[in-house]
Amino acid sequence: MLLLIGATGSWLAYVRVNVVPPDCLSPDTLSMVRDSLTGRFKLPQSVRLEGIRTIVGGYFALRYVCEAHLGGIDPRLLPAGAPIPGSVDYISRLSTDHRRHEVVVSIEPQLKWERVD
Repeated sequence: MLLLIGATGSWLAYVRVNVVPPDCLSPDTLSMVRDSLTGRFKLPQSVRLEGIRTIVGGYFALRYVCEAHLGGIDPRLLPAGAPIPGSVDYISRLSTDHRRHEVVVSIEPQLKWERVD
């Protein structure tokens, strides 16, 4: 029985270290999200992630699905006609060979209520 418990514990430790990606609040994950926001989406350097929350994921998760609000964006610094981003969704996962950390980022525009006649 002790051998079974030891083997199970070793396997769980291996999975946690080698298969589970960094979570939503990991500095590596946040750095990759920020690089994507300022590089790929061309948001200003002043952009901040606020109210980060984990939608899917846990201690033995194979991926984390995260959501955050965007702050620190001056609409005047955005290109003309660009929607004002309101929130960001991102997924933290490991590549299929479990060697690289990947982050997939998508932006949701801020909703603006306009009166329609």
